[in-house]
Amino acid sequence: VTHPGRRLILIGGAILAASWAGMIWVAGIEVAAGRTYPAAWGFVPLVGPFVWGGILASCCGRGSAAIYIYLDGVAQVAGVVMLYLGLDRGWSERVVTSRSVAVAPFFGPGIGGLQVTGRF
Repeated sequence: VTHPGRRLILIGGAILAASWAGMIWVAGIEVAAGRTYPAAWGFVPLVGPFVWGGILASCCGRGSAAIYIYLDGVAQVAGVVMLYLGLDRGWSERVVTSRSVAVAPFFGPGIGGLQVTGRF
């Protein structure tokens, strides 16, 4: 029986959710300020921060802001990797089931025979 790595799943999910929520918050502020085109990429998980950071660094002259957006993208990727590892590499344990069958004589008032009992 293989069990998922619960700790990695929880930590990876928390990192992914927190970093994506932060990115959505920043993208919402940017969209509200009228900078819709590059900021719309902030709503896309995993790929969005890298595309948005590349746009900011190349055309808008906001390279320092792009660094933080790239870091958020790295956090999202790390969260997804932890989720994958938690689902893929849990721990395994061997479950041993005991199977036993017993045959015994059976006697009752006016009846006799063999009785088979078992556990599967």
